Amino acid sequence: MLTSRVAAALPRLLPCTRPYHKKALTNTAVKQKRSQLFTQEAQRQAALITDIEKIEVQYDGQPENCTLIMNKGMSTPYNCAQHINQMMMERSVLAEVDGQVWDMHRPLEDNCT
Repeated sequence: MLTSRVAAALPRLLPCTRPYHKKALTNTAVKQKRSQLFTQEAQRQAALITDIEKIEVQYDGQPENCTLIMNKGMSTPYNCAQHINQMMMERSVLAEVDGQVWDMHRPLEDNCT
């Protein structure tokens, strides 16, 4: 337990190491700092995102023929089936892509039928 003399001397013995105590902050200064930090973080995150190429997938079959615009190297036949019919999505194991057997979870690499 601290005595009253030691407690009174503590503020003089411990220097202030936090710079924001040395000057008064205003709401305007805080808003500007927050805005600056937000802008820097938004620019950092935007630099990490690359453009995603799109591909055209032609589907011929039941329930109807359609054209899907999908993401190159990311979208799979399973994702295409999600857009077409839920029963097809649940029951399909393989797909036929440009005449080749294709795994439902293998990404599509180019425009295909």
